[in-house]
Amino acid sequence: MYVNKVKKVVSILVTSLLVFSASGCIEKTQAGKDNTVVAKVGGEKIKLIDVREKMKSTEEAIIKEHGNLNSDEAKKELENAYLNALQTMAEWKLLRIVAEEKYPDMIPDLNKIDDEVEKQINMTKEVYFDNDDEKFKEGLESLGSTLESLKDQYKETLRDNIDVVIAGRVEYMVTKDLKVSDDEINSYYTTNIASYTTNPGADFYHIVVDTEEKAKEAKDKLDKGGKFEDVAKEYNKNNSEGYMGYIQYDNTTRDEAFMTVAKALHEGQISNPVKTSDGWEIIKAQNVVKEKKVKTLDEVKDSIKTILLSNKRDSEFNTKIESWKKEKGFKIYEDRLKKNLF
Repeated sequence: MYVNKVKKVVSILVTSLLVFSASGCIEKTQAGKDNTVVAKVGGEKIKLIDVREKMKSTEEAIIKEHGNLNSDEAKKELENAYLNALQTMAEWKLLRIVAEEKYPDMIPDLNKIDDEVEKQINMTKEVYFDNDDEKFKEGLESLGSTLESLKDQYKETLRDNIDVVIAGRVEYMVTKDLKVSDDEINSYYTTNIASYTTNPGADFYHIVVDTEEKAKEAKDKLDKGGKFEDVAKEYNKNNSEGYMGYIQYDNTTRDEAFMTVAKALHEGQISNPVKTSDGWEIIKAQNVVKEKKVKTLDEVKDSIKTILLSNKRDSEFNTKIESWKKEKGFKIYEDRLKKNLF
């Protein structure tokens, strides 16, 4: 009898201990997930919790889009977002290590933030505007920005995303001496001459309706001074202004009746209603080009230089990053992230 009681007590204690341990394991498992190392860069680690902190707004946006994270689609979207964020964070960490070793002067001193902002401005001028103050001013104006607003933006980035600044500065140090020769520009121009050639054609707009009666009604409004875009919005089924893009006169995919009328239109001219395979159309032509135009090398030289220099910088910087990954040690544990994310 006594033995049975002892067995019963022991059984209860063991059961309680197991339940307690199990609940403790659940808590530890969740904490363990967040503490899982998902990347190693040099001697430093990135844990899942580090990525989670950066991904809060993205996760909220995905939940808002899908309602929750239960569907495979939502989970896959979040998983890909996490992997991209992890890759970026790991590369930023790598570039910080490189900056500390090779370019210590490029590490921002936040106690001298005005000096750091000035350094950013000067690098921007050098990289994108050939140190030309006038080009720099024109560039700001084209973006609807000012020097003061750019300074404020740089201050914010320095304070909130210093790793972005460090990465940009390391790229600057790696690529600042790269040049583009006239021979390279000439070769690119010759190879891509089609990109700088405009064949005869025009920007076309149209109004498409189902019946001739409606087409005549729309044309009457145009003849009485109605704006084409307004009438197009009123009559087109998709309420669009009817812009079709630039269409070359030798286009063979468009309706033959459409092209016959379109090619005869002069600058700004609006056609009478014409029956096409799409219904009844009214066509307007703008920016008419009657003869083939080829931009000269001088007209496009600066833009080609920008393209080639950008390509060179990207290639050189990416090559350096891959080299530093091997040199310092760089490992993304994709399987760990996927296993512990949810």
